[in-house]
Amino acid sequence: MMSLACVSIFGIEPHAGPQIAEVVSKKPGARLLLRRSRKEKTMKRLILVLCVALLNVAGYSSAQQQVERKTTVTKLLENERVSIVRMTSKAGDKGAMQKRPDRVLHIIQGAKVRFHYPDGKTEDAVWKPGDVVYQKADNRQVENIDTRDLEYLSVHLK
Repeated sequence: MMSLACVSIFGIEPHAGPQIAEVVSKKPGARLLLRRSRKEKTMKRLILVLCVALLNVAGYSSAQQQVERKTTVTKLLENERVSIVRMTSKAGDKGAMQKRPDRVLHIIQGAKVRFHYPDGKTEDAVWKPGDVVYQKADNRQVENIDTRDLEYLSVHLK
């Protein structure tokens, strides 16, 4: 049933042509029918494979859209005094609500961000490339509300 739907999508109607078993004559026309029959089978298989591939791609892209994107955190250095991480957040990304220590941020690629606090309060900020920001320890979620990606280095003080 799926292959018939795909065949009709491409505007090709199923052909009830001669079966290979029916071609028993050795006339020149019979060989032509035999070749055409194999080509038709090959074409039908190709169309079926393409339909299945298209359906898989459509299913994959819709499933991919439902996945919540996460901020990428790359640990660059950690010792007993500091932890340095590179944060990359795509436009629309929302990080996890978590406790963060005192830290210094160096903004590499700026964006507009929104902070979400556990009590429901929100706060917006604009970080520009080259900014250096000190932030006290807190518990919050950071959301990139810009159309651009955000990238910064965060030096966590221990």
